[in-house]
Amino acid sequence: MSREVSHERSQHHYRLYRHGDDGWRNGGQSAESRLRYGRYDIDPAKNERFAGLGARIANGPAGVAQGASTVICIVETSAQIRDVVLGDGGILEGAQAGDIFVCSATVDPIMVKELHDILAEKGIRMLDAPVSGGVPRAVSGELSVIVGGDASVVEACRPYFEAISANVFHMGEIGHGLAMKLCNNMITQVTKVVDRRGNGTRRQGGARSAADGRRHWREHGKFEQLSGSRAALSQR
Repeated sequence: MSREVSHERSQHHYRLYRHGDDGWRNGGQSAESRLRYGRYDIDPAKNERFAGLGARIANGPAGVAQGASTVICIVETSAQIRDVVLGDGGILEGAQAGDIFVCSATVDPIMVKELHDILAEKGIRMLDAPVSGGVPRAVSGELSVIVGGDASVVEACRPYFEAISANVFHMGEIGHGLAMKLCNNMITQVTKVVDRRGNGTRRQGGARSAADGRRHWREHGKFEQLSGSRAALSQR
């Protein structure tokens, strides 16, 4: 697409995916129904699928940037995001001053700050905006978007975020969205480990699970007695 067709570019939101395993790549029907957009994926089958939904298929990262004023990218690793932006035929080659690049991959926030500074030298604005919720909420349009970057750029991208999100959280400057997402992931994983370890210890000791305990109390009529006692205490 010619870079001179600025009006046409402004009406299109382009998304770029490489290797990503997020709900947007796998479904995101709400976004398809609300936005005119284009895309590129290294998997031809995925490009064919989205072309059938009306998307414009670009010829690579630079082609995506040439055809859009806003690019959203989801990949799996920090190395991949660097390659998409700085590699041969990357975003940096196709984007122009005033464009916006959004990194929605959960990657290294320090590296993302470095990319932000490199893009800024060319006048390209950047946000980090990882998402949470998985495939089901992507399809229903109820993902959470956790954003870091300049407030004015966040507002410029808000229509895109709201097309796939029930919640948009602006955490602060560039990298802060990723920092919060990584903290959230860490807490989630630690909680899972503690829960499994706790249940393992419980089973080894022969203790009932909470669900088994409630079932046992109901079978012996004690659950209702406890509930009645709590209700009486709350009225005092």
